[in-house]
Amino acid sequence: MESLQLKRCCLNDKEGMRALFKVCDGATEVSIQDCWGLSDDSFSLAKAFRRVRFLSLEGCSVLTSGGLESVILYWEELESMRVVSCKSIKDSEISPALSSLFSLLKELTWRPDTRSHLSSSLEGAGIGKRGSKFFKKSVLH
Repeated sequence: MESLQLKRCCLNDKEGMRALFKVCDGATEVSIQDCWGLSDDSFSLAKAFRRVRFLSLEGCSVLTSGGLESVILYWEELESMRVVSCKSIKDSEISPALSSLFSLLKELTWRPDTRSHLSSSLEGAGIGKRGSKFFKKSVLH
C-alpha cells in the first residue's frame, strides 16, 4: 500500500490505530482529513511509517506541535507536508529541530490555524531550498 487516506473518521482507538498503521507501514503518502480524536498519543504510532514522503493533515484539532514533531522527525524521506486547520498546532511551539526540518522540505503548506504567522515569517528563511537546488514552496496566505 502506497497511500493511506483517512477522512472523517474516529481515530481515538489506540489499538485500532496500531493495527491500521502496522498493515499500512509501507505507505509513502499519508493524508488525514477531518478525523476526530487524533491525539499526540495516537499519532505517535505513525512512527511505524518509515517511508513517508508526503504528509497532509487537515482539521486535526487535537494534534499539537509536539505530537507532530515527535513523529515527523523520524521520517527521513519526508519531502512534502501540508498542515491546514489544525488549531492545536501553534507557531510559537515550533522547535528549532522542526524548523530545520521545514527548511529541508521540497514543499510546505503551513496554515494550522487562522492566527498562524509562521507563513509570513518563512519568507527568506530558506524554506523549500535544499543545498544549491531550489524547490517549489507553497505557503497559504
